[in-house]
Amino acid sequence: MGYINWVAVLEYYKVRREILNAEQTIVKEARKMFLYKEKIKTKYREIRLEDVLDISYKNIGDGEGILYLHTNQGVFPFMVSMDPKPFIESYFKLVNGMI
Repeated sequence: MGYINWVAVLEYYKVRREILNAEQTIVKEARKMFLYKEKIKTKYREIRLEDVLDISYKNIGDGEGILYLHTNQGVFPFMVSMDPKPFIESYFKLVNGMI
């Protein structure tokens, strides 16, 4: 079994609208966000931890919400359908030297 070097992982999803045969459908694409000791990595982004200013979360109902990565490059929203509290707590423990 391989070595896992990430500290925490969070599932998020991207919503896409597709049109096929004049019908629009909504597709939720599942993705994962990984917290490493030096960065946060998503499908298309790698953000150094030193560039992350804060992480916040807003519940939008029905068990879904938006996780916000506040960075020096702007704020990036991620749709989640699970509680991101363990991921957020791991981030703060990491940046405060508790991990």
